[in-house]
Amino acid sequence: MSIPGVDKVYLPSGEKSIRAFVDGLELECYGRVLGLGMYGGPDKESLRVELVATSRFRNQGEVDERVVLPGFLKESPGLKETNAMGNSYCNLVSYLLVRRLESEAERIGFNFVHIPKRFSETEAARILSEQL
Repeated sequence: MSIPGVDKVYLPSGEKSIRAFVDGLELECYGRVLGLGMYGGPDKESLRVELVATSRFRNQGEVDERVVLPGFLKESPGLKETNAMGNSYCNLVSYLLVRRLESEAERIGFNFVHIPKRFSETEAARILSEQL
């Protein structure tokens, strides 16, 4: 998927690699950060803007902490707000980024959007471009 004026960074795989990646990000270079991930659950008719992430990863331990993502995207046709991030890599990245952004939250917005697996990439880019 390509959105004009948006830099792309692809995450490494594995928990340790993701933690190191997030720790090494030079966030002061960005005004907004948008995470995208594939989604295979129900509700496949719209993109899902996740509002909350948790400190729980891969069913390890109890949910210790919930954090609200300092988002900039708003619910609109084709873009639905949800609180169902789960405990996957998407959640891990979002949780770690929000923790990193705490001191920058006034300046840097962060959203995570789940894209249904069979959703048109062209349509997803169009919907997101309208708010970027």
